[in-house]
Amino acid sequence: MTEADVPHGTLGSWPWALDTGGAITADDEATLAGAMGSLAAEMNRPTPSGVTVPDLGALSPPDSGLALQAIQLWSEAASTWLRGHGYRTWYFARGLAAVDGLAPDLELLFVACLLHDLGLTDHAAPSLEQPCFAVSGAVAAHALVEPGRSPADADRVAEAIAMHLNIDVPLGAGDLNYLVAAGTLVDVAGVRLQLLPPRFADEVLKLHPRGDFGNQVGAALEAVGNRHPRTRCCFLTKTLGVGDFARACPLDQHPS
Repeated sequence: MTEADVPHGTLGSWPWALDTGGAITADDEATLAGAMGSLAAEMNRPTPSGVTVPDLGALSPPDSGLALQAIQLWSEAASTWLRGHGYRTWYFARGLAAVDGLAPDLELLFVACLLHDLGLTDHAAPSLEQPCFAVSGAVAAHALVEPGRSPADADRVAEAIAMHLNIDVPLGAGDLNYLVAAGTLVDVAGVRLQLLPPRFADEVLKLHPRGDFGNQVGAALEAVGNRHPRTRCCFLTKTLGVGDFARACPLDQHPS
């Protein structure tokens, strides 16, 4: 398992989230815009050969007490259109872990994937103090994880959630940070979909159908961005058109 010591002031890091509440500067916007180049490279990354991605049956969520607490929280907090996104993110993250030969802490990965959009629910909606929904969601997830694991593990989950709006999170930022962001991007915009076998994506969609997710999440991100300017969500939707990427996700072209 690879874990990186992310510098204190890094955009999306847990210390940054606590210091800023998720409010961004002009320099942060420049960082986000620059990340588009890295993301384009990942979209064109060649499909790997000789890599085996396990069947979904081998990638079932953990059944630990913490995982079950996260499932209960998510089932109560998330709207129907959003609920499956947390699970699809988990499966896509597990698939990409196999592609890149990663061995993350599966309990922490599951909780972070499932709850990464908790800030889009009433349970952890952004506020004046925490205008970024990824940060407000990270704070709520931290409170769930810490009693059952440790403060350091809670920090890791919170950072992965807070960082997932960075457009592209490199593998060098640590397994958990990379996989939560990467799994999210597969489901939202189809980024790195080419790295996974087509049958894998079909199996994920059969287990957790997208329905109208593309339209719903696009509208939700735009609404949150409008309510909270000077956040990554606002920049992603108004400047980079992430809502439109969600509505045009290639996963919606899969037969399942």
